[in-house]
Amino acid sequence: MRPMIKFTPNRDWANSGYVTPAGKRMSWVLVTLGLLLIVFGAWLGIQRRQFLSHAAHTRGTVVVMAESPDDHGTPIYTPIFTYKDAAGHEWRSKSGSGNSPAQYHVGETVDVYYSPQRPAVAELSGFFALWSGSVFACGIGLFFFLGGVFLIRLSRLPVRRSGPGVGM
Repeated sequence: MRPMIKFTPNRDWANSGYVTPAGKRMSWVLVTLGLLLIVFGAWLGIQRRQFLSHAAHTRGTVVVMAESPDDHGTPIYTPIFTYKDAAGHEWRSKSGSGNSPAQYHVGETVDVYYSPQRPAVAELSGFFALWSGSVFACGIGLFFFLGGVFLIRLSRLPVRRSGPGVGM
């Protein structure tokens, strides 16, 4: 028969949880960063919604597909388009988002939203062009927030150790 060994954990061990003190700080950083990104994404969405509520709608034409490489050398194609405002003046604008492969082609007719007060401010009509910034910021923010909450919850769990003399 094995001898009975009583294990008495010290105070630091009993309160340490699964996450180190540095990990606890990092979890709060993730929660804070996540909340900031969610707020920023919501702000972008509100700005876009306000723009659309006052924007005029017209048709335009893609005149150039600007090509620029991403970090890996893959070409990203961003449409440059022309459109006419209510007064009949022609404007030229570059979309705020690009794609690979190209989503549009030169000569294609597109829907355009522009600001009547500042007709040079315009964006193509499409979910990605209008909402990608807001959705991306909120999505990454939610990921960071939930990851931080998970680590905080994990740090509060009691540590279970196994081995000779533990729990006897």
